[in-house]
Amino acid sequence: MPYESSQRVSGQCVKKYSITLHLGKNEVYSQTMDENYHRLAVCRIPGITADRIVLTIHETWDKARTPGVYEVRIY
Repeated sequence: MPYESSQRVSGQCVKKYSITLHLGKNEVYSQTMDENYHRLAVCRIPGITADRIVLTIHETWDKARTPGVYEVRIY
C-alpha cells in the first residue's frame, strides 16, 4: 500500500483461508488463518506425510475484489 494511503491492507489481499492436507481420501491436517493482512503468509505445518494440499480462500478484505494468490511454496 502506498505510504499516503489510509488503508491498512489491499482489498485484494486474502483475509481468511484454510490449508488442508490429504493422504489418499483421508484428511490428515487442517489449519485456518483468519484476519490475515500480510502479503507473504508463512504457515508452519508439522512434518506430516500427505499427497495433496488444498488451499481454500474464504474471504478477502474487500468483498468485491477477486483474491490474489500468486505463488504457493511447499518445503
